[in-house]
Amino acid sequence: MRSPDLVNAVLHRLQRRSTWVAALLFGAAWLGMRAVMGVPFQGFGLGETVIPLALLIGTLLLGPLPWQWTGDEAPMAPFLRGLLQAIPWNAAWILLSLALLAGLGVPVGPRSGLLSAPAPPQEEAPPPPAPQGPQAWDRPPRPEWDRPRPLRPRPQGPRAQGPAQGQGPGPLAVGLTNLPLVLLLGWFLADRERSESSERKFQRLAEAARATSLQAQMHPHVLFNALSGLTELVHEDPDAAEEALLELTRMLRLLLHQSNQPLLPLRDERELIRSYLTLEKIRLGAQLTVAWEWPDWVDGLRYPPLLLMPLVENAIKHGIAQNPQGGDLRIAATRQGRQLHLSVANTGATDSKAQGHGMGHRNLEERLAMLQPKGRFRIARDTDRTVAELWLPLPEEV
Repeated sequence: MRSPDLVNAVLHRLQRRSTWVAALLFGAAWLGMRAVMGVPFQGFGLGETVIPLALLIGTLLLGPLPWQWTGDEAPMAPFLRGLLQAIPWNAAWILLSLALLAGLGVPVGPRSGLLSAPAPPQEEAPPPPAPQGPQAWDRPPRPEWDRPRPLRPRPQGPRAQGPAQGQGPGPLAVGLTNLPLVLLLGWFLADRERSESSERKFQRLAEAARATSLQAQMHPHVLFNALSGLTELVHEDPDAAEEALLELTRMLRLLLHQSNQPLLPLRDERELIRSYLTLEKIRLGAQLTVAWEWPDWVDGLRYPPLLLMPLVENAIKHGIAQNPQGGDLRIAATRQGRQLHLSVANTGATDSKAQGHGMGHRNLEERLAMLQPKGRFRIARDTDRTVAELWLPLPEEV
Protein backbone atom coordinates (compact mmCIF):
# COMPACT_ATOMS: atom_id res chain seq x y z
CA MET A 1 0.00 0.00 0.00
CA ARG A 2 0.95 3.61 -0.49
CA SER A 3 0.52 6.44 2.03
CA PRO A 4 -2.94 7.58 0.80
CA ASP A 5 -4.16 3.98 0.97
CA LEU A 6 -2.95 3.73 4.57
CA VAL A 7 -4.95 6.83 5.52
CA ASN A 8 -8.04 5.32 3.91
CA ALA A 9 -7.40 2.06 5.78
CA VAL A 10 -7.35 3.89 9.14
CA LEU A 11 -10.56 5.76 8.28
CA HIS A 12 -12.17 2.47 7.26
CA ARG A 13 -11.25 0.90 10.62
CA LEU A 14 -12.73 3.87 12.43
CA GLN A 15 -16.02 3.27 10.64
CA ARG A 16 -16.07 -0.47 11.28
CA ARG A 17 -18.37 -1.54 14.07
CA SER A 18 -16.09 -4.45 14.97
CA THR A 19 -13.31 -2.06 16.04
CA TRP A 20 -15.39 -0.47 18.76
CA VAL A 21 -17.09 -3.71 19.74
CA ALA A 22 -13.66 -5.30 20.30
CA ALA A 23 -12.55 -2.32 22.42
CA LEU A 24 -15.68 -2.49 24.59
CA LEU A 25 -15.45 -6.26 25.03
CA PHE A 26 -11.79 -6.04 25.98
CA GLY A 27 -12.52 -3.27 28.45
CA ALA A 28 -15.30 -5.30 30.05
CA ALA A 29 -13.08 -8.39 30.21
CA TRP A 30 -10.25 -6.37 31.78
CA LEU A 31 -12.46 -4.91 34.49
CA GLY A 32 -14.05 -8.31 35.12
CA MET A 33 -10.65 -9.96 35.48
CA ARG A 34 -9.56 -7.33 37.99
CA ALA A 35 -12.77 -7.86 39.94
CA VAL A 36 -12.19 -11.64 40.02
CA MET A 37 -8.68 -11.00 41.36
CA GLY A 38 -10.26 -9.29 44.35
CA VAL A 39 -9.62 -5.65 43.48
CA PRO A 40 -12.67 -3.62 44.55
CA PHE A 41 -14.16 -1.30 41.95
CA GLN A 42 -13.22 1.82 43.88
CA GLY A 43 -9.67 0.49 43.98
CA PHE A 44 -9.26 0.64 40.20
CA GLY A 45 -6.74 3.29 39.33
CA LEU A 46 -7.45 5.62 36.41
CA GLY A 47 -4.37 4.24 34.69
CA GLU A 48 -5.61 0.67 35.08
CA THR A 49 -8.81 1.57 33.21
CA VAL A 50 -7.67 4.06 30.57
CA ILE A 51 -4.28 2.73 29.52
CA PRO A 52 -5.37 -0.80 28.43
CA LEU A 53 -8.22 0.65 26.36
CA ALA A 54 -5.93 3.28 24.82
CA LEU A 55 -3.36 0.65 23.88
CA LEU A 56 -6.03 -1.63 22.39
CA ILE A 57 -7.62 1.12 20.29
CA GLY A 58 -4.17 2.22 19.14
CA THR A 59 -3.36 -1.37 18.18
CA LEU A 60 -6.57 -1.78 16.19
CA LEU A 61 -6.05 1.49 14.30
CA LEU A 62 -2.26 1.85 14.01
CA GLY A 63 -0.85 -1.63 14.58
CA PRO A 64 -1.45 -2.99 11.03
CA LEU A 65 0.02 0.06 9.23
CA PRO A 66 3.74 -0.91 9.19
CA TRP A 67 2.83 -4.37 7.94
CA GLN A 68 0.76 -2.86 5.14
CA TRP A 69 3.13 -0.13 3.95
CA THR A 70 4.93 -1.34 0.84
CA GLY A 71 5.18 1.76 -1.38
CA ASP A 72 3.51 -0.08 -4.26
CA GLU A 73 0.28 -1.94 -5.03
CA ALA A 74 1.09 -4.95 -2.83
CA PRO A 75 -1.42 -5.26 0.05
CA MET A 76 1.16 -6.41 2.64
CA ALA A 77 4.93 -6.30 3.13
CA PRO A 78 7.06 -9.46 3.48
CA PHE A 79 7.32 -10.68 7.07
CA LEU A 80 10.91 -9.57 7.76
CA ARG A 81 10.44 -6.12 6.24
CA GLY A 82 7.12 -5.70 8.03
CA LEU A 83 8.72 -6.69 11.35
CA LEU A 84 11.57 -4.21 10.92
CA GLN A 85 9.02 -1.49 10.14
CA ALA A 86 6.63 -2.50 12.91
CA ILE A 87 9.09 -2.48 15.85
CA PRO A 88 10.09 1.23 15.75
CA TRP A 89 6.64 2.35 14.61
CA ASN A 90 4.73 0.62 17.38
CA ALA A 91 7.31 1.49 20.03
CA ALA A 92 7.05 5.15 19.01
CA TRP A 93 3.26 5.43 19.16
CA ILE A 94 3.00 3.39 22.38
CA LEU A 95 5.50 5.60 24.22
CA LEU A 96 3.94 8.73 22.73
CA SER A 97 0.49 7.58 23.90
CA LEU A 98 1.76 6.88 27.41
CA ALA A 99 3.49 10.25 27.53
CA LEU A 100 0.31 11.97 26.34
CA LEU A 101 -1.78 10.19 28.97
CA ALA A 102 0.71 11.17 31.65
CA GLY A 103 0.52 14.76 30.46
CA LEU A 104 -3.27 14.61 30.78
CA GLY A 105 -2.98 13.51 34.39
CA VAL A 106 -3.51 9.77 33.95
CA PRO A 107 -1.06 7.98 36.28
CA VAL A 108 1.41 5.92 34.27
CA GLY A 109 4.12 3.88 35.92
CA PRO A 110 4.92 3.61 39.64
CA ARG A 111 1.80 5.42 40.86
CA SER A 112 -0.68 3.84 38.48
CA GLY A 113 -0.61 0.30 39.82
CA LEU A 114 -1.09 -0.82 36.19
CA LEU A 115 0.77 -4.11 36.53
CA SER A 116 1.09 -4.37 40.30
CA ALA A 117 -1.17 -4.11 43.29
CA PRO A 118 -0.58 -1.49 45.98
CA ALA A 119 0.75 -2.79 49.28
CA PRO A 120 -1.32 -2.38 52.44
CA PRO A 121 -0.21 0.14 55.04
CA GLN A 122 2.51 -1.05 57.40
CA GLU A 123 1.56 -1.57 61.01
CA GLU A 124 3.79 -0.25 63.73
CA ALA A 125 5.58 -2.84 65.88
CA PRO A 126 4.27 -3.12 69.45
CA PRO A 127 6.58 -1.80 72.15
CA PRO A 128 8.76 -4.41 73.89
CA PRO A 129 7.41 -5.68 77.21
CA ALA A 130 8.67 -4.04 80.35
CA PRO A 131 11.56 -5.89 82.00
CA GLN A 132 10.67 -8.08 85.00
CA GLY A 133 12.68 -8.71 88.12
CA PRO A 134 15.54 -6.45 89.17
CA GLN A 135 15.75 -3.03 87.58
CA ALA A 136 17.87 -2.60 84.50
CA TRP A 137 20.32 -0.43 86.35
CA ASP A 138 20.86 -3.23 88.93
CA ARG A 139 22.03 -5.75 86.26
CA PRO A 140 25.34 -5.69 84.43
CA PRO A 141 25.06 -4.73 80.74
CA ARG A 142 24.63 -7.66 78.31
CA PRO A 143 27.08 -8.12 75.50
CA GLU A 144 26.06 -6.96 72.04
CA TRP A 145 25.81 -10.46 70.61
CA ASP A 146 23.48 -11.55 73.40
CA ARG A 147 21.01 -8.72 73.07
CA PRO A 148 17.56 -9.63 71.53
CA ARG A 149 16.73 -8.09 68.17
CA PRO A 150 13.30 -6.46 67.71
CA LEU A 151 10.94 -8.45 65.50
CA ARG A 152 9.58 -6.77 62.35
CA PRO A 153 5.82 -7.10 62.02
CA ARG A 154 4.64 -9.01 58.95
CA PRO A 155 2.00 -7.26 56.83
CA GLN A 156 -1.47 -8.74 57.07
CA GLY A 157 -4.16 -9.24 54.39
CA PRO A 158 -4.57 -11.23 51.18
CA ARG A 159 -2.40 -8.85 49.12
CA ALA A 160 0.54 -8.78 51.48
CA GLN A 161 2.83 -10.43 48.94
CA GLY A 162 2.45 -7.65 46.34
CA PRO A 163 5.13 -5.00 45.77
CA ALA A 164 4.93 -1.83 47.73
CA GLN A 165 3.23 1.26 46.37
CA GLY A 166 5.51 3.17 44.04
CA GLN A 167 7.49 0.11 42.91
CA GLY A 168 5.47 -0.68 39.77
CA PRO A 169 6.92 -0.53 36.26
CA GLY A 170 7.66 2.80 34.62
CA PRO A 171 6.29 4.04 31.28
CA LEU A 172 9.18 2.48 29.34
CA ALA A 173 8.61 -0.90 30.98
CA VAL A 174 4.86 -0.67 30.29
CA GLY A 175 5.53 0.07 26.62
CA LEU A 176 8.10 -2.72 26.21
CA THR A 177 5.77 -5.17 27.94
CA ASN A 178 2.95 -4.43 25.48
CA LEU A 179 5.14 -4.21 22.34
CA PRO A 180 5.20 -7.97 21.49
CA LEU A 181 1.42 -8.20 21.82
CA VAL A 182 0.96 -5.12 19.61
CA LEU A 183 3.30 -6.59 16.98
CA LEU A 184 1.37 -9.87 16.94
CA LEU A 185 -2.06 -8.24 16.77
CA GLY A 186 -0.90 -5.78 14.09
CA TRP A 187 0.33 -8.62 11.88
CA PHE A 188 -2.88 -10.59 12.44
CA LEU A 189 -5.11 -7.62 11.55
CA ALA A 190 -3.03 -6.74 8.47
CA ASP A 191 -3.16 -10.34 7.24
CA ARG A 192 -6.92 -10.49 7.79
CA GLU A 193 -7.47 -7.26 5.83
CA ARG A 194 -5.22 -8.62 3.05
CA SER A 195 -7.43 -11.73 2.84
CA GLU A 196 -10.59 -9.61 2.82
CA SER A 197 -9.14 -7.38 0.10
CA SER A 198 -8.22 -10.39 -2.05
CA GLU A 199 -11.69 -11.85 -1.57
CA ARG A 200 -13.33 -8.57 -2.61
CA LYS A 201 -11.04 -8.36 -5.65
CA PHE A 202 -11.92 -11.88 -6.80
CA GLN A 203 -15.59 -11.16 -6.20
CA ARG A 204 -15.39 -8.02 -8.36
CA LEU A 205 -13.63 -9.99 -11.09
CA ALA A 206 -16.29 -12.70 -10.95
CA GLU A 207 -19.06 -10.11 -11.14
CA ALA A 208 -17.34 -8.38 -14.05
CA ALA A 209 -16.99 -11.69 -15.88
CA ARG A 210 -20.65 -12.46 -15.22
CA ALA A 211 -21.71 -9.02 -16.45
CA THR A 212 -19.58 -9.43 -19.58
CA SER A 213 -21.15 -12.81 -20.24
CA LEU A 214 -24.67 -11.46 -19.83
CA GLN A 215 -23.84 -8.49 -22.02
CA ALA A 216 -22.40 -10.78 -24.69
CA GLN A 217 -25.67 -12.70 -24.75
CA MET A 218 -27.52 -9.54 -25.72
CA HIS A 219 -25.49 -8.77 -28.84
CA PRO A 220 -26.68 -11.71 -30.97
CA HIS A 221 -30.15 -11.29 -29.47
CA VAL A 222 -30.29 -7.68 -30.72
CA LEU A 223 -28.95 -8.61 -34.15
CA PHE A 224 -31.34 -11.54 -34.46
CA ASN A 225 -34.35 -9.33 -33.78
CA ALA A 226 -33.10 -6.79 -36.31
CA LEU A 227 -32.45 -9.38 -39.03
CA SER A 228 -35.76 -11.16 -38.51
CA GLY A 229 -37.57 -7.99 -39.49
CA LEU A 230 -35.46 -7.51 -42.63
CA THR A 231 -36.28 -10.84 -44.21
CA GLU A 232 -39.73 -9.54 -45.11
CA LEU A 233 -38.27 -6.57 -47.02
CA VAL A 234 -35.99 -8.57 -49.33
CA HIS A 235 -38.92 -9.73 -51.48
CA GLU A 236 -41.40 -6.92 -50.84
CA ASP A 237 -39.16 -3.83 -51.20
CA PRO A 238 -35.55 -4.44 -52.34
CA ASP A 239 -34.68 -0.72 -52.15
CA ALA A 240 -35.89 -0.52 -48.54
CA ALA A 241 -33.99 -3.71 -47.78
CA GLU A 242 -30.76 -2.13 -49.10
CA GLU A 243 -31.33 0.95 -46.96
CA ALA A 244 -32.03 -1.27 -43.97
CA LEU A 245 -28.80 -3.23 -44.51
CA LEU A 246 -26.80 0.00 -44.43
CA GLU A 247 -28.48 0.94 -41.15
CA LEU A 248 -27.81 -2.55 -39.85
CA THR A 249 -24.12 -2.08 -40.61
CA ARG A 250 -24.11 1.09 -38.55
CA MET A 251 -25.95 -0.68 -35.77
CA LEU A 252 -23.39 -3.51 -35.77
CA ARG A 253 -20.57 -0.96 -35.50
CA LEU A 254 -22.22 0.54 -32.41
CA LEU A 255 -22.63 -2.91 -30.85
CA LEU A 256 -18.96 -3.72 -31.40
CA HIS A 257 -18.02 -0.43 -29.74
CA GLN A 258 -20.08 -1.32 -26.68
CA SER A 259 -19.09 -4.98 -26.49
CA ASN A 260 -16.16 -4.62 -24.07
CA GLN A 261 -17.27 -1.56 -22.12
CA PRO A 262 -18.53 -2.17 -18.56
CA LEU A 263 -20.04 1.33 -18.35
CA LEU A 264 -21.17 3.72 -21.06
CA PRO A 265 -23.05 7.03 -21.10
CA LEU A 266 -26.71 6.65 -21.88
CA ARG A 267 -26.29 8.76 -25.00
CA ASP A 268 -24.53 5.75 -26.58
CA GLU A 269 -27.44 3.46 -25.86
CA ARG A 270 -29.89 6.07 -27.09
CA GLU A 271 -27.95 6.24 -30.36
CA LEU A 272 -28.14 2.46 -30.67
CA ILE A 273 -31.89 2.55 -30.00
CA ARG A 274 -32.35 5.26 -32.64
CA SER A 275 -30.51 3.07 -35.15
CA TYR A 276 -32.70 0.09 -34.29
CA LEU A 277 -35.88 2.19 -34.55
CA THR A 278 -34.75 3.44 -37.95
CA LEU A 279 -34.61 -0.18 -39.11
CA GLU A 280 -38.09 -0.84 -37.74
CA LYS A 281 -39.39 2.39 -39.28
CA ILE A 282 -38.21 1.17 -42.69
CA ARG A 283 -40.09 -2.10 -42.14
CA LEU A 284 -43.27 -0.78 -40.49
CA GLY A 285 -43.49 2.61 -42.14
CA ALA A 286 -46.33 4.79 -40.85
CA GLN A 287 -47.47 2.06 -38.48
CA LEU A 288 -44.73 3.08 -36.03
CA THR A 289 -44.70 6.43 -34.21
CA VAL A 290 -41.89 7.22 -31.74
CA ALA A 291 -41.81 9.95 -29.09
CA TRP A 292 -38.88 10.76 -26.78
CA GLU A 293 -39.21 12.48 -23.38
CA TRP A 294 -35.52 12.55 -22.60
CA PRO A 295 -33.82 15.51 -20.84
CA ASP A 296 -30.25 16.33 -21.85
CA TRP A 297 -28.76 15.69 -18.39
CA VAL A 298 -29.58 11.98 -18.69
CA ASP A 299 -27.21 11.50 -21.64
CA GLY A 300 -24.09 11.81 -19.46
CA LEU A 301 -25.08 9.19 -16.87
CA ARG A 302 -22.97 6.04 -17.09
CA TYR A 303 -24.51 2.57 -16.77
CA PRO A 304 -23.89 -0.91 -18.18
CA PRO A 305 -24.91 -0.97 -21.84
CA LEU A 306 -28.05 -2.56 -23.26
CA LEU A 307 -30.32 -1.97 -20.27
CA LEU A 308 -33.02 -0.07 -22.15
CA MET A 309 -32.62 -1.79 -25.53
CA PRO A 310 -34.42 -5.07 -24.57
CA LEU A 311 -37.49 -3.11 -23.46
CA VAL A 312 -37.67 -1.26 -26.76
CA GLU A 313 -37.24 -4.49 -28.74
CA ASN A 314 -40.04 -6.24 -26.86
CA ALA A 315 -42.33 -3.23 -27.25
CA ILE A 316 -41.89 -3.44 -31.03
CA LYS A 317 -41.89 -7.21 -31.39
CA HIS A 318 -44.67 -8.17 -28.96
CA GLY A 319 -46.76 -5.03 -29.03
CA ILE A 320 -46.73 -2.76 -32.06
CA ALA A 321 -45.70 -5.30 -34.74
CA GLN A 322 -48.51 -7.65 -33.70
CA ASN A 323 -51.15 -4.99 -34.38
CA PRO A 324 -52.12 -4.53 -38.06
CA GLN A 325 -52.76 -0.85 -37.37
CA GLY A 326 -49.37 -0.43 -35.70
CA GLY A 327 -49.03 1.84 -32.72
CA ASP A 328 -46.93 4.42 -30.96
CA LEU A 329 -43.87 4.09 -28.73
CA ARG A 330 -42.93 6.53 -25.95
CA ILE A 331 -39.49 6.47 -24.25
CA ALA A 332 -39.12 8.64 -21.14
CA ALA A 333 -36.51 9.38 -18.48
CA THR A 334 -37.17 11.17 -15.18
CA ARG A 335 -35.60 11.48 -11.78
CA GLN A 336 -37.29 10.01 -8.70
CA GLY A 337 -35.31 10.84 -5.57
CA ARG A 338 -31.96 9.06 -5.77
CA GLN A 339 -33.07 6.92 -8.71
CA LEU A 340 -33.29 7.31 -12.47
CA HIS A 341 -36.66 6.17 -13.81
CA LEU A 342 -36.73 4.93 -17.40
CA SER A 343 -39.96 3.83 -19.05
CA VAL A 344 -40.96 2.36 -22.41
CA ALA A 345 -44.70 2.53 -23.14
CA ASN A 346 -46.30 1.07 -26.24
CA THR A 347 -49.79 0.53 -27.56
CA GLY A 348 -50.92 -2.98 -28.39
CA ALA A 349 -51.54 -6.29 -26.61
CA THR A 350 -48.84 -8.28 -24.83
CA ASP A 351 -48.12 -11.96 -24.54
CA SER A 352 -46.27 -14.08 -21.98
CA LYS A 353 -42.84 -13.17 -23.29
CA ALA A 354 -43.60 -9.48 -22.97
CA GLN A 355 -44.60 -10.09 -19.35
CA GLY A 356 -40.99 -10.83 -18.42
CA HIS A 357 -40.46 -14.47 -19.44
CA GLY A 358 -38.29 -13.82 -22.50
CA MET A 359 -34.50 -14.22 -22.62
CA GLY A 360 -33.96 -10.47 -22.87
CA HIS A 361 -35.95 -9.76 -19.70
CA ARG A 362 -34.29 -12.55 -17.71
CA ASN A 363 -30.91 -11.24 -18.77
CA LEU A 364 -31.93 -7.73 -17.77
CA GLU A 365 -33.10 -8.82 -14.31
CA GLU A 366 -29.80 -10.57 -13.60
CA ARG A 367 -27.78 -7.52 -14.64
CA LEU A 368 -29.91 -5.16 -12.57
CA ALA A 369 -29.30 -7.36 -9.51
CA MET A 370 -25.54 -6.77 -9.93
CA LEU A 371 -25.81 -2.99 -9.61
CA GLN A 372 -24.96 -1.36 -6.28
CA PRO A 373 -27.50 -0.53 -5.04
CA LYS A 374 -29.64 -2.92 -7.05
CA GLY A 375 -31.85 -1.75 -9.88
CA ARG A 376 -35.49 -2.73 -10.36
CA PHE A 377 -37.58 -3.73 -13.36
CA ARG A 378 -41.32 -3.97 -13.85
CA ILE A 379 -43.64 -4.47 -16.79
CA ALA A 380 -47.41 -4.02 -16.46
CA ARG A 381 -50.55 -3.08 -18.35
CA ASP A 382 -51.77 0.52 -18.01
CA THR A 383 -55.20 1.08 -19.67
CA ASP A 384 -54.49 0.71 -23.39
CA ARG A 385 -50.68 0.60 -23.06
CA THR A 386 -48.00 -1.76 -21.88
CA VAL A 387 -45.41 0.04 -19.73
CA ALA A 388 -41.97 -1.37 -18.96
CA GLU A 389 -40.08 0.53 -16.24
CA LEU A 390 -36.52 0.61 -14.94
CA TRP A 391 -35.26 2.15 -11.68
CA LEU A 392 -31.49 2.66 -11.65
CA PRO A 393 -29.39 4.11 -8.81
CA LEU A 394 -28.11 7.60 -9.57
CA PRO A 395 -24.37 8.28 -9.26
CA GLU A 396 -23.22 10.12 -6.13
CA GLU A 397 -22.23 13.25 -8.05
CA VAL A 398 -25.70 13.74 -9.53
